[in-house]
Amino acid sequence: MQSNGKIFVGVTGGIGSGKSVVCDYLKKLGCKIIKADEIAKQLYRKNEKLKRALKSEFGKVIYDKDENVSIDKLREVTFINCKIQKRVNEIVHPFVIKSILDSYNKIKRGIVVNEAALIFESGFDKYLDLVVMVSSPKELRIKRVIKRSGLTLKEIEKIISLQLTDKEKIKLSDIIIRNNGTKTQLKQNVNKFSHILRNLVRQ
Repeated sequence: MQSNGKIFVGVTGGIGSGKSVVCDYLKKLGCKIIKADEIAKQLYRKNEKLKRALKSEFGKVIYDKDENVSIDKLREVTFINCKIQKRVNEIVHPFVIKSILDSYNKIKRGIVVNEAALIFESGFDKYLDLVVMVSSPKELRIKRVIKRSGLTLKEIEKIISLQLTDKEKIKLSDIIIRNNGTKTQLKQNVNKFSHILRNLVRQ
């Protein structure tokens, strides 16, 4: 655990768990947030080396009309089977990890939070001081995702099947935040957690 005025925290959880909401609250409390999904989207557009690697593996089928990697088309490819999903991750994760670490190293002090669904799956947990798991019942997660996105139930269940289960992530995590109540209750839980982080930074 770092004690030099800086701490690196991972916030993870399955799709629809509420990890983005937790990170939004933490940002309002002064934490610096690095979102793995946003970094990946930028890399799909701008990193020519990554684009070439994906094109070499999967062909032009994953490109959009502007010759950028289409997240929707890439998702269609990964939905075929777990082996293909694993291969995509093997290609993409090293680029995302490097970019996250570059962003982290530019921050001199404070609480730095990495929001990512695949912290354990990518092996990124080894870079973190602690990992927080946002846990929520599967049925509630599915309802949230259907409400906010254009994904079908079948697509959501496929995404869930490609991630570690909540039970597995809870075993690997340092702190669990339950998100099965109201937004007020979640905010209260995040406030308590932020106090813990601030105390750790002061050590």
